[in-house]
Amino acid sequence: MIENVSKNGSPEITGYLKEVEFTKDGVTYWGNLYWEKDHGFNFFPDDEDKDPDLTYEEMLFIDEQTGEV
Repeated sequence: MIENVSKNGSPEITGYLKEVEFTKDGVTYWGNLYWEKDHGFNFFPDDEDKDPDLTYEEMLFIDEQTGEV
């Protein structure tokens, strides 16, 4: 039996993870861009030896260019 169904909309998003690929200063990076409501953005490169040292503005730009979650 189904119980407690809300029709007030979807739950609040508190975080998401995206697989991304981008180029910075001629180097291509792959990894996961993570956003969490309380902490903002983090980027986790697939190759830990290649960290692009992204600024918040750069991570926001990548997030905007990669579309909806």
